[in-house]
Amino acid sequence: MIFNNIFEINLKNKLVYLAPFNILTKNLNMELASMNINTKSFIDSYKEDDSIISNINGLEYDYIFIYSPNYTQEIIDKFKNKTNIFIVHKITNFKYIYYKAKYFNKNAFSTFCKLNEFLYNIPSFSQKLRLFLLSKYSISLFENEKSIKNLTNKYRNKRIFIIGNGPSLSINDLDKLHGEITIACNMIYLAYKSTKWRPTYHMVEDQLDMYQNYNEFENMKGSTKIYPVNSLNNFKKIEDTIYYRYLKSKTSDEVSNSIEYGLYSGISVTVSMLQLAISMGAKEIYLLGNDFTYQLSNKAIKNSIYLTDGELNHFSNNYRKNNDLWVDPNYKGMLKQFKAVNQFAIDNNIKIYNASRKTELHVFEKINFDEVLS
Repeated sequence: MIFNNIFEINLKNKLVYLAPFNILTKNLNMELASMNINTKSFIDSYKEDDSIISNINGLEYDYIFIYSPNYTQEIIDKFKNKTNIFIVHKITNFKYIYYKAKYFNKNAFSTFCKLNEFLYNIPSFSQKLRLFLLSKYSISLFENEKSIKNLTNKYRNKRIFIIGNGPSLSINDLDKLHGEITIACNMIYLAYKSTKWRPTYHMVEDQLDMYQNYNEFENMKGSTKIYPVNSLNNFKKIEDTIYYRYLKSKTSDEVSNSIEYGLYSGISVTVSMLQLAISMGAKEIYLLGNDFTYQLSNKAIKNSIYLTDGELNHFSNNYRKNNDLWVDPNYKGMLKQFKAVNQFAIDNNIKIYNASRKTELHVFEKINFDEVLS
């Protein structure tokens, strides 16, 4: 049974729990509170707080809502024999899928996920079709596709700087990039209070980052936002954004030189930024703030999942909050993709340099940042 809006369900005076404890369930909690519907508590095995319970044995409840982009299967396993469980997804408004206990088995849940993926592709189907027509037949009837065509070779034979968010990135260096063509990503906006510099382009690929920071991305000014079209499956369209075709590599090391065709997803968003720069016609590309070093938290959970214990891996101390979930970086996968991009660049007479102040990424030729700008 599908509900288009949570308020189709009578939740007045009901015992309602939310799982897990994250930015999504906290926002949902506020949404319910605005309608005078009070949740009992959060359920989360990995976080401790007075408002969070970890042991569900003997739990009395009327409804449990699960809202997690990455750990739904893991969470649902804890509720196999329980009823009145909702899997929550948000597109342009809250949508809820109602499940009874008999559906809680591996095969049924897998079928649900496939069906759900198909259903949630519908909101962006029109745009995906238009992007396909653009890549296949060079047809651009809408402003989004025209904007993509305008990006192709826009900076032919010029240089582009790609900004990472590593701890070596400094505000002083960002100030020096005023007037340069720059591509930045994710939570770079945390630097905006300290510099007048703004990236020419801003990219976000990780959907969890989009979940956690959608409002900040939507309100960012001073940059052209370029996001994958699949983000429209879960998030409302951001008006000042160009949406590109999101490609999945069959070998994990394919490289695109045409944003009209689409960009291959990367284990690191830096891979997408590199492909964008190549598509724009850059002949020299400089990386900055790409340290390629990650200090793992002592708060290991399992399966390479950690809780943040002090921010050590980004330029801002506020980049991740304590006890935020994060995953052990896939060095091997990232290296494979970086090597593929570098080889593509060599084959096409494009130079990629790593100008980061401190770095362990040795795939690209190292260069002194100060000499580049001298």
